[in-house]
Formats: sequence, C-alpha cells, structure tokens
Amino acid sequence: MLTAEDFESYVGQAFVPQGQDRALTLVSVTRYPGFGHDSAVRDPFALILRGPPGNTLPEGMYGAVAEDGRVFPLYIIPIHTAARTWQDYQAMFN
Repeated sequence: MLTAEDFESYVGQAFVPQGQDRALTLVSVTRYPGFGHDSAVRDPFALILRGPPGNTLPEGMYGAVAEDGRVFPLYIIPIHTAARTWQDYQAMFN
C-alpha cells in the first residue's frame, strides 16, 4: 500500500505515464491527517503533478514510471489550472 512517504523523495522529479509521450513533474505531496476513519491503514494524501499545456492527458489509471525506473499505479485526473503555461493533474489516495 502506497503512502505519502513513498512519494516525498520524488518531488521535483518527472514521471512518464506508460503509453504516453509526455512527462509529468511531481510538484507536491499533501497529507490529510484525520480525514480517514479510525480503522484506516493510512492517512489520505494527494499528489499534484504538472505537465505541458494543451494535449491534456486523459483521466485514467496509468503506470507512472519515475526517473529511477520504479512504476507507481496512479489514477491521474486533470484539474483546473489557471496558468496557461502548464497543466496540473491530481492523484488522490484515500
């Protein structure tokens, strides 16, 4: 089971969704302690990834390959991004 700790050392690094020709950079890992239930195995957390503008990556499950070759299963969702120079994405873990 993945936790926020699994991703913290990857902030600033690129991930390439398998089958895609673009890289997404992990820009933040946000923890939500106390939002889970008492029997939860982990606290919920979110990843924010940043990619190039236009040609938005479709929402879906991807094997995201980190720079060190480790593959993380991520359900990636494009999110509203006010900047026109990049597109942000989110992956949530409950």
